[in-house]
Amino acid sequence: MLSVAGTDGVFAELCTATATETEFHLIDEINRIAKALELVKFRGTATFQIATSTGDLAWTCIVTFSDDAPKGIWNNTNHHAK
Repeated sequence: MLSVAGTDGVFAELCTATATETEFHLIDEINRIAKALELVKFRGTATFQIATSTGDLAWTCIVTFSDDAPKGIWNNTNHHAK
């Protein structure tokens, strides 16, 4: 499951992936959304989380867009390593 939170900090589910699509499908979705945010000149931070159906975090991607970094500064955390 892919969720995103904006400045309010409240996560909203965006989409899910099937077992065959795995999390890579959701990572591709994050990339598409980030490109769209760049195109509309979004300024701020978007936090994406990928979690299993049981709620265990798999990835967290924090993307901060600014005038100096219109493509976003990415901070990714792989929770698999824990």
